[in-house]
Amino acid sequence: MKPDEPIYLICAPATAPATIRGSTFNHHCSRCSRRVMLAPSGQAWMKKYPESRILCAYCYRDRAPGDAGSVKMLAASSTEIAAELKEAMPNLWRKRN
Repeated sequence: MKPDEPIYLICAPATAPATIRGSTFNHHCSRCSRRVMLAPSGQAWMKKYPESRILCAYCYRDRAPGDAGSVKMLAASSTEIAAELKEAMPNLWRKRN
């Protein structure tokens, strides 16, 4: 990774059918401005690396090859992500977002 190359954090859109307990919905994709949900692990990542850019899952999927900079797929270890996923619940804020 080059020192000036951006780091992207991939986030689910705020309209996803499920969310993780403790997620926030006050962040947006740096490319399309779509509102995203930031799980607790993503919140910790952004606190530690505030210079990171958020990329929604749609923009990550549709990006040109080599276009997304240094992508950080997981904001935490796979064990921590798995623990968060156990807290998944229906996204009651889906229609609001």
